[in-house]
Amino acid sequence: MACAHTVADSIFRLSPVQFPHEDDVCFIAMCYPFTYSDLSNLLLKVENLAQKRRILTRSELCKTEGGVSCEILTICNPRPPSQVERRPVFFISGRVHPGESNASFIVKGILQFLVSDDDIARELRDHFVFEVIPMLNPDGVIHGHYRVSLVFSFVAFYCSITFLAGSLSPPHACAQTEETM
Repeated sequence: MACAHTVADSIFRLSPVQFPHEDDVCFIAMCYPFTYSDLSNLLLKVENLAQKRRILTRSELCKTEGGVSCEILTICNPRPPSQVERRPVFFISGRVHPGESNASFIVKGILQFLVSDDDIARELRDHFVFEVIPMLNPDGVIHGHYRVSLVFSFVAFYCSITFLAGSLSPPHACAQTEETM
């Protein structure tokens, strides 16, 4: 009834699987799924946690080929512009390959930690700017692809990263103007 694996000579083998009902459909995943809906729920929670302290800016980086929002988050403690411009930037992206759902769980942990009240998280936000693209290939995730985008392209995302690296100016989201101070 249950799946089990055995180890023989350092090789993992899946034991035969028996299904109790005829015509059942069974889906077997390589790892636990993390959907675009899961990401949307996570971003709402993270945004709510960070809202009072104004440490997170959520922006649409672009629309994907399928018209889905690809978001970028900027996380840091607000400071005057002259102090923000000197901070190093950490750039974090997840889910370039949609089948690698473990990356989403890593990004989830990073986001939850960075917006927390933990003393280390506060120190990190004081000294660094974090630019996070939690799901770089949402089309591929939504459509169940393992490595490609909606139009079966690898290149589009690598080109996007190159373009992005040259066009980001992260400090804008962390700088306090006189209006926001």
